[in-house]
Amino acid sequence: MSHNAVQEAFERGLSFHYSGEYEKALQCYQEGLLIDPTNVEILNNFATVCHSLGRLDSAHEAYQKAISIKPDYAQAHCNLANVLNQQGKTASAIASCQKAIAIKPDYAQVHNNLAYIFQQQGRRDEAVNYYQKAISLEPSNEIYHYNLGNTYKEQGKLEQAVNSFQKSIEINPKYIYAYNNLGKTLQDQGKIDEAVSIYQQAISIDSSYAEVFYNLSSCKKISDIQEVEKIKMVLSDKTDNKDKMYLNFALGKALADIKQDEEAFKYYNEANRLERESFDFKISDVKKTFDKFKHVFNKDFFEQRGDVGCKDNTPIFILGMPRSGTTLIEQILASHDDVYGAGELSFVKHGVLETMSSNLKNMIPYTVSRLKDEGLEALGEKYISKIRKIQPDVKFITDKMPDNFLYIGLIRLMLPNAKIIHSVRLAKDTCLSIYRLKFAHGHPYAYNLKELGEYYRLYADMMNHWHKLFADDIYQCHYEKLTTNQEEESRKLLDYCGIEWSDKCLDFYETKRDVVTSSNYQVRQKIYTSSVNGWRRFENQLQPLIDALGDIN
Repeated sequence: MSHNAVQEAFERGLSFHYSGEYEKALQCYQEGLLIDPTNVEILNNFATVCHSLGRLDSAHEAYQKAISIKPDYAQAHCNLANVLNQQGKTASAIASCQKAIAIKPDYAQVHNNLAYIFQQQGRRDEAVNYYQKAISLEPSNEIYHYNLGNTYKEQGKLEQAVNSFQKSIEINPKYIYAYNNLGKTLQDQGKIDEAVSIYQQAISIDSSYAEVFYNLSSCKKISDIQEVEKIKMVLSDKTDNKDKMYLNFALGKALADIKQDEEAFKYYNEANRLERESFDFKISDVKKTFDKFKHVFNKDFFEQRGDVGCKDNTPIFILGMPRSGTTLIEQILASHDDVYGAGELSFVKHGVLETMSSNLKNMIPYTVSRLKDEGLEALGEKYISKIRKIQPDVKFITDKMPDNFLYIGLIRLMLPNAKIIHSVRLAKDTCLSIYRLKFAHGHPYAYNLKELGEYYRLYADMMNHWHKLFADDIYQCHYEKLTTNQEEESRKLLDYCGIEWSDKCLDFYETKRDVVTSSNYQVRQKIYTSSVNGWRRFENQLQPLIDALGDIN
């Protein structure tokens, strides 16, 4: 009788579980466990529902109990790994996945899950290997191909990413996420028409998928009020704040395209408000960090260090604020046969973090300042090794991570012969361009006009500090001068880098290369000046930004 009761409770729990009625499912599973507390299947499902409800500690406890009863329960080890990863216990999560694989080597799901953990950790080569293993075990799973495509995209291997997304769609022609990321990858490759077509296919499959509307708006001009009304209609049915955020950004762009500026800015404000409410951020924390760098990396410090670091002159760092012209500068340089444009690389910051134990990672730059000469040289050599894996043969390689402006002192220490280009654009134009954009990650200051202006002031102060320290070693390239006097400024740019002139640099928009940035559409156009002083269109709406910027132009 008790066995039948347990089975009945389990089956009722499954029914509620699959229909998303999690609280009812928990009740049923609990009924079964009261009768048979050692039933590992019910324990596993109970834990899975707890995980779905965000009750991580309860899920952890139930999975552990199931494993203690049945140590070779591969599924419980796999599921426990997901909880541990979400709890930030990465090493334990990896160990749980590896236990599951040892028990059941042909378990495709656990290979996929381990790959995802490695992907989150930036260990992308390992992630690729495990995704490929999952696919070899279960080739018809569209999610594994999709995940592999995302990892290839993060590696900058866009052709492989396209193939993976296309395979995912081939398996499941209605897999909307694969369409979206395929569109973004084609956009990065400069295949704008193809990207537009893919986004439109995605909308035809699911006309409510918010992010697609945002991505579509980013790579085409809206000229038809009907398109605006369509996005408004989709927005009217949304309750999820993330969906509403994407659609408000899309509407802001669409209305700006048709010159309805006042209404456009209302949608931009709402999009930014929704995004800003989704995370905690204090501009005072940024100030503390920047002050630490100025305090440590001062004139006396560099005079005492002398001639240190790796003397390789391969890197050209292009840095500054996002949307300041860094992508344009890189595209001009990368049009030269001697230069490879590597895009936004995280190697500077991560190279330092990898040398430190977890309890020291919040102590940058103090830990960097204590590195001995050989440690700084090793950091430089490690950076060179990483960029040479991307492109082994070309003479110069650009790294256009804008945030590297904070690490200029470190760059001078570990790579003293590297070139540093500071991209500068009118502050109000830069900040407006940032405010109209949803970043894929980072930049928490971007979603409030006052905080954006305050951050810009801190950035400008930081750059003044570096320019005083290093004077002519940092080349300042002004976006407005570059767009007005293209050839003259391009020649100066190449001369600073020690690169002979090439007319190809004038025809940068014809250069076929992947551009993984929100500027990927603009840099495929000829130089234009229409965006200079573009902030004046929205002067009334930008007052909080203008007040925060103060005397900065």
